[in-house]
Amino acid sequence: MDLNAYTRTISTLFSTNVKYVVPRFQREYSWTKDEVSELWHDVVNNLKLEDNNIKNLEYFIGSLVLIGEDKSSELQIVDGQQRLTTITLLLSALVETFKSVGETDLAQGIYSTYIEGKDLKFKPFFKLENENPKPFLQESIQHITKKDNHRGDYPFLYLFSRTYCSPPDSISITFLRASAFLSYSSRE
Repeated sequence: MDLNAYTRTISTLFSTNVKYVVPRFQREYSWTKDEVSELWHDVVNNLKLEDNNIKNLEYFIGSLVLIGEDKSSELQIVDGQQRLTTITLLLSALVETFKSVGETDLAQGIYSTYIEGKDLKFKPFFKLENENPKPFLQESIQHITKKDNHRGDYPFLYLFSRTYCSPPDSISITFLRASAFLSYSSRE
């Protein structure tokens, strides 16, 4: 068995047509609003506004341990599922924010690049999949059309999107933050 380490940005991880599978043996998603807020604050604190552009300082979001072949279309997550799930939650909040202000093309672009993939037969799949079905994650987070019947499952997601992805931030600042966020790296 070969072991390889790579430095990847969030964008690189999620923009490829790879499905990241959370195996049955992994613990449930357990991050609270505190951990999510800490990750987002770290991201925001590593952004610098210069000449109306946001530049990101280097920020390491942590290691991911994945099992699978380098060119495989499916990788099992051994370590890092809390972060990958949180990133999916944050991306979903960004999609909803852009949809709410009429930026549907931008929302669709983020969704189809980072949340949903297509297999060789163009059948859609979620880039983050849990072997244990998670109706809230699948119906209320990953679908571009949300079902609102699970909102209470992750109240911090609503709080996050209202706090960090909406006015008083302008939509351009939200977009710039999102772009910078996607460029942060992880060691795979």
